[in-house]
Amino acid sequence: MYIGRTLLLRVADIMRSGERLAVVDLGASVRDALLAMTRARSGAVAVLDGRRMLAGVFTDGDLRRLIGSRDDLPICPVAEVMTRDPLTVRSDELAVTVLQLFEKHNVDDLLVVDAERHLVGLVDLQDLPKFKIL
Repeated sequence: MYIGRTLLLRVADIMRSGERLAVVDLGASVRDALLAMTRARSGAVAVLDGRRMLAGVFTDGDLRRLIGSRDDLPICPVAEVMTRDPLTVRSDELAVTVLQLFEKHNVDDLLVVDAERHLVGLVDLQDLPKFKIL
């Protein structure tokens, strides 16, 4: 039963959006990014440029890797430490694609974009059990 469900679901069916989607502008600090992640209860924040296009992603994993290396980390521009050109998926793709990307790239979050790279959502690995696809 769950296998069939997995084959029918689309990324749009399992992605976070609205208040559960953490977003900051390119000029934000790491502190701003962490606050946005906390508000959205997310392990990642999408970073958007002035045209509202996806510029990068900053994750709790990035924070852990950087925490001891920079004394100025809270006030550091997130653009200096984010992952540029992050792994993305389109909302019309099958949800099973997300599982394959999580496994292949060993990531916990995938940003969902449209054809012009406008952010439309995020798929968080921790959300998948509630959809019974993990």
